[in-house]
Amino acid sequence: MGWGTAYVASEWVIRVAALAYLPPRMQPAAARGWLLLLFLLPWPGLILYLAIGRRTLPSFRIDAQRRFDALVRATESRRSAQAMEVDPDISAPLAAVPRLARTVAAFPVLGRNHVELLSDYDKAIEALIADIDAARAHVHIETYIYATDVVGQRVTAALRAAVQRGVRCCVLLDQVGTGRRAPEVCRTLRAAGVDAHILQSASPFRFLAERYDLRNHRKISVIDGRIGYIGSQNVVRADVWKGHPNVEMVARMRGPIVHEMQAIFLSDRFAETRVDLQGPDLLPPPEDAGSSPVQLLPSGPEYTHSPTLDAFVTALYGARHHVVLVSPYFIPPDPLVEAMTSAASRGVIVELIVPRWGNSTPEALAQHSYYEELLEARVRVWRFWPRFLHAKHATVDDEIAIVGSSNLDIRSFALNAEAVALIYDEAVVAALARVEADYRAQAQELTLEEWRGRPWFQRFGESIARLMNTLL
Repeated sequence: MGWGTAYVASEWVIRVAALAYLPPRMQPAAARGWLLLLFLLPWPGLILYLAIGRRTLPSFRIDAQRRFDALVRATESRRSAQAMEVDPDISAPLAAVPRLARTVAAFPVLGRNHVELLSDYDKAIEALIADIDAARAHVHIETYIYATDVVGQRVTAALRAAVQRGVRCCVLLDQVGTGRRAPEVCRTLRAAGVDAHILQSASPFRFLAERYDLRNHRKISVIDGRIGYIGSQNVVRADVWKGHPNVEMVARMRGPIVHEMQAIFLSDRFAETRVDLQGPDLLPPPEDAGSSPVQLLPSGPEYTHSPTLDAFVTALYGARHHVVLVSPYFIPPDPLVEAMTSAASRGVIVELIVPRWGNSTPEALAQHSYYEELLEARVRVWRFWPRFLHAKHATVDDEIAIVGSSNLDIRSFALNAEAVALIYDEAVVAALARVEADYRAQAQELTLEEWRGRPWFQRFGESIARLMNTLL
């Protein structure tokens, strides 16, 4: 048998093996995409699958998840003793949301929290720096992007001053998000006395252990175990995209929920360093800070199902009046599209607010491919144009607010490590709804007639990009 025959035979071995192996291990849409690639280009497709297609995780990440679960159980016993767990006062159709979140991600709803929404970019940075300046025990920051620009320099200066006061500071930053400057950022932080680590390091040896494109996309900060930040904002200047400054949403919280943020941070640090942080001040006795019930919902590839996707889908099926979804990237899995169109078809006002301008052409084309079926189902689509809408949040029936780092796309639901807060407080929901109303005032509503009139070549590009939706 010649080399040519052997090569052709090997291609068919790959095709048949993929047909047997992939469908039981993936969502149907993802399996179809990979099978198409592997049938057309077997060897290049196999190499790409080994790099970014596998969902299996190395043993050390599974061990980190076990330690995280143990930490949650330990803090749970303390919460129960202090009667911090509450049943949120929400309508029966939506009561499935907190139950599901508790089941899939272990965190209960905690009362006695204070929630402050920060939609002004500069004020959010100023608030974080002020809290770092006032820190007494520790500062923990976990971010997707930590830039070397003026914002990064200001945060680093605040951390340096905190270290000089005896405050223990730790920063976790993502390799892909921060990019080629990640080692430089870590060296600068370490020179300032900060315990800095790169998450998901792009080592060539990582390819052998796990897929190469897994990212930690969380944005969490914890100060003294008493103040927590969660949202969409990175440590970077607003105009990171020239001409289109970012619009963000951050929730600054005080109360028992900060312990949950701390648990996520400690777990992620252990997954990277294999070393536990110790100290009684990591989880100080929680203060009675307010009246907002809040539930933290982490997600990532270590979970069998996607907790965040399940929560959004459950909320949409339970909604009775009005749902607003805000996301810069919208490449949804089928269950989310079905939940949105089902809600709209039974009379719920479902609104999707996305940026008009995108920073990735393939992602923008894939996103556009979903608009027509949404519009046909009477989902209202708004395109925000003055700036780049990078905020990620939602409101459901004036009863639930969702704020965090998760986009409404397949990557965030299945591959990225994310975290969102579910807030069961009508006052907070109303405040977030006012922000969403401001977005609509600065956006253009897309009509079905207008969208059907787009040129054929745009439709063609959308069709091609949609085939790659599991890779974007």
